[in-house]
Amino acid sequence: MVGEFSDVIVGSVSARDVDSGRNSDVMYYFTKTQHEFALDPFTGEIRSKVIFDREEMASYSLHVEVEIDERLLQIEILSLNVVS
Repeated sequence: MVGEFSDVIVGSVSARDVDSGRNSDVMYYFTKTQHEFALDPFTGEIRSKVIFDREEMASYSLHVEVEIDERLLQIEILSLNVVS
């Protein structure tokens, strides 16, 4: 990712509810403010918002909250490593 363009897909999170209809709406949120990443609340796609430099920061921890039907189900901590 070093020297790459910003707005690049760097990962994704996913969850599924076996219910159908409105009760199966899954939403994703960062639990901590992230200036380097954007999270699509509907798809779980994580994109870069900056150009990464491994020498400045070699890894990032992302805390993602998963809600289904407006109920908090889980918080996941993801680690992303900057590689050259």
